[in-house]
Amino acid sequence: MADPIFNPQTNFGLTDVGYNSAPTFADIDGDGDLDAFVGADEGNTDFFRNTGTGSVPSFTFETTNPFGLTDVGFYAKPTFADIDGDGDLDAFVGENFGNTRFYRNTGTGSAPSFTLEATNPFGLTDVGYVATPTFADIDGDGDLDAFVGTVDGNTRFYRNTGTGSAPSLTLEATNPFGLTDVGYNSAPTFADIDGDGDLDAFVGAANGNTRFYRNTGTGSAPSFTLEATNPFGLTDVEYLATPTFADIDGDGDLDAFVGERYGNTLFFENIAPTTPVNDAPVGSPTATLSNTAEDTPITITAANLLAGFSDVDGDTLSVVGLTSNNGTLVDNGNGTYTFTPTANFNGAVNLTYGVSDGTATLADQSQTFSVTPVNDAPVGSPTATLSNTAEDTPITITAANLLAGFSDVDGDTLSVVGLTSNNGTLVDNGNGTYTFTPTANFNGAVNLTYGVSDGTATLADQSQTFSVTPVNDAPVGSPTATLSNTAEDTPITITAANLLAGFSDVDGDTLSVVGLTSNNGTLVDNGNGTYTFTPTANFNGAVNLTYGVSDGTATLADQSQTFSVTPVNDAPVGSPTATLSNTAEDTPITITAANLLAGFSDVDGDTLSVVGLTSNNGTLVDNGNGTYTFTPTANFNGAVNLTYGVSDGTATLAGQSQTFSVTPVNDAPVGVNDTATTGFNTTVSIQASTLLANDTDVDNSVLSITGVSGVTNGTAVLNNNGTVSNTADDYILFTPIRFSGNASFNYTLSDGSLTGTATVTVAVGGSLTGTNKPDNLVGGNGNDILNGGNSNDTLDGGNGNDILNGDNSNDILYGGSGNDTLNGGNGEDLLYGGIGNDVLNGDNGKDTLYGGLGSDTLTGGNAQDVFAYTGGDGSDTITDFVRGEDKIGLYNGLSFGQLNFSGSTIRVASTNEILATLTGINTTTLIAADFVNI
Repeated sequence: MADPIFNPQTNFGLTDVGYNSAPTFADIDGDGDLDAFVGADEGNTDFFRNTGTGSVPSFTFETTNPFGLTDVGFYAKPTFADIDGDGDLDAFVGENFGNTRFYRNTGTGSAPSFTLEATNPFGLTDVGYVATPTFADIDGDGDLDAFVGTVDGNTRFYRNTGTGSAPSLTLEATNPFGLTDVGYNSAPTFADIDGDGDLDAFVGAANGNTRFYRNTGTGSAPSFTLEATNPFGLTDVEYLATPTFADIDGDGDLDAFVGERYGNTLFFENIAPTTPVNDAPVGSPTATLSNTAEDTPITITAANLLAGFSDVDGDTLSVVGLTSNNGTLVDNGNGTYTFTPTANFNGAVNLTYGVSDGTATLADQSQTFSVTPVNDAPVGSPTATLSNTAEDTPITITAANLLAGFSDVDGDTLSVVGLTSNNGTLVDNGNGTYTFTPTANFNGAVNLTYGVSDGTATLADQSQTFSVTPVNDAPVGSPTATLSNTAEDTPITITAANLLAGFSDVDGDTLSVVGLTSNNGTLVDNGNGTYTFTPTANFNGAVNLTYGVSDGTATLADQSQTFSVTPVNDAPVGSPTATLSNTAEDTPITITAANLLAGFSDVDGDTLSVVGLTSNNGTLVDNGNGTYTFTPTANFNGAVNLTYGVSDGTATLAGQSQTFSVTPVNDAPVGVNDTATTGFNTTVSIQASTLLANDTDVDNSVLSITGVSGVTNGTAVLNNNGTVSNTADDYILFTPIRFSGNASFNYTLSDGSLTGTATVTVAVGGSLTGTNKPDNLVGGNGNDILNGGNSNDTLDGGNGNDILNGDNSNDILYGGSGNDTLNGGNGEDLLYGGIGNDVLNGDNGKDTLYGGLGSDTLTGGNAQDVFAYTGGDGSDTITDFVRGEDKIGLYNGLSFGQLNFSGSTIRVASTNEILATLTGINTTTLIAADFVNI
């Protein structure tokens, strides 16, 4: 609904009430139009009865304080509400001193009788001055809440926390939900002015204006927003505006009345467009509907169903919700309906429907017509199961069985007519039975055809079936097929066709083999017309089959067939059972065929022999007399596995085995000669474990040294190291006696039972001292001590761990092989460590030190020394390199640019080999000047 448009008009006979007009409207006499009550300044309420209509009112002043209302003193402000839910309007009148008086209607809705019952009832309170009450269900909970305007311009809200019939009003707020102070003399009223389903507020004020608060909340949670003063065409009435709203002209919208200071009531007609109210159709059915025959559809027209109905608005009428108490109705979409009765129904049909003008419907209209009866033919189908009869045997058939399953909706008695059969003869016995006699020797299905009659109509082409069962004849004949033979231990397939060959059945029945048995072996029915016969193991000879020939009912018993199982050679069977004798290591043994064949047999009684005899060790010789000679591999001991086959001369049982043992015999240990070195007049300790390391014992026995002998150029003593029971830590002390060269001794080794010997050659070094002239001293294979003496000497240690002392002058020292110690002494010496982990001490003078192969320790001593290196000689340690004095000499093409430096090490960049470790030196601080090519 759009907002209203108010236009000032005449007030239908309302008159000046003196001062302070406070109008309100209510249908106080229940005649369907609104009457007027106007409160006045002197405290009275004037009553104007509407003697017009709900759409054309005409107000006539009838009385002051009617129906029991009273003078309230000053400023009467009446309003009406059914506060107790009894169906009639009660009166509340506000007054000058801020109170609200309550007049309960103890009369009726059309003949009111007001009784002053209380002042400020149900929880209302004195609001100060000029109380202006009104009532509305502002929270949508189904009971009326109270709003009371006051002289100071506020509106007090009393929420009804009781019920619609037992109110309890509680003051909850002043100017609630967004209402505001309007200045003076607040006069509230509530109406759904915009048709959105919730109540909006209008509040008159002392300055003659009416403020409009639109409800932007909901019907149960209001939220008022002050939108305008004197909205929709209302005007300033100068002083003390008291608005109220009512549809005074019955056009569906709310009109406005505003009381004012001078006792007048101004009328503002709502001239906004309105929507007319539709009127429902009226009337009752007048047409007589046609009847129809049973099972016959009929057409019913909407025109007949609508006859007798009309619509005051001139709307086109239609039938809606058409139903019937029987049959089916189909709307043909052209103003007609097709009614089809339920099958075989006859009787009254009741139609129920509504008449609609497109908006409103006049429901629960009815019409009646009849479905007239018509004879119905019998219905149904045969349900009885007829009895069968044997071939050539008559049978009695009853009409009751033929009629079972049929019925007649009209209740007529049924009978069988036109009974025929597809075989034999039928005789009607005239007593509700028929005799059927089959054609001679016939068996099979008999089809009966007949009709079922109710005396007027016949249900034709009915049928029943029963059987003439055959009388069976047994099969005849004898076996004619020749069965195939099979080899020993070989299954064979026997066909039922061969067993049934020579048999026949006069009834043409399919024949089968039953009860098949044999005098040997097993028979399995394969379920496909064949049998598998498996002979008893190793059986050969005749097999007799016994069986019967059946046509499914009768059996021709005691039939027989014969075939043969032909003999086949059988391989030997068994496993070895003899225990073979053992033999000692390196000792031949004789093995007999009888022992190898023990545990084997041949079902055919054939003589058995050993074939393919082999062993996993040694050699086997067939002696040609039923024995074999086995010779073990030299020094072998352990298990011997024999593998062979057992033959009956035709078949061989392969993969047989026997085992025996070659028991061990102890073998003497074998010693291997050793070497040792020592210095001149120096005792050397030689560990027994070192001497035994290269000795052997074929039996892997633990070896020990039990003595020494044959000593040359010295003495040799075996020492048990104080552990008599432990020979592993024994050693031999050899002492040369003022001799240099090769000395020797023999030692005896033992495996605990047998012994062997070996020789140890000891290279004894010398002690050589040079003269004051240039000397050339050469050591031997032993650990030599070479002292150069004065002058420029050359010392060569040779093999062994030698000590070379250069003494004074410029000497050349060669360590040779072994872990040597070279001391240059005074002078500018040249030291070559050679092979081994050597110690080179330059001592005094400008010395050049070559560590050579191995991990050597180089100490230059005093003066400016050169430490010589090339790749591949091992990693040495320089203990006293001094930057600025000493140099590192590079040779064989190695240069400074090919080196890397890290921490205290010098490496070859291409191989990452450590050339030297310089104790106490950060090699990353070295420069090219610290190196020299030599």
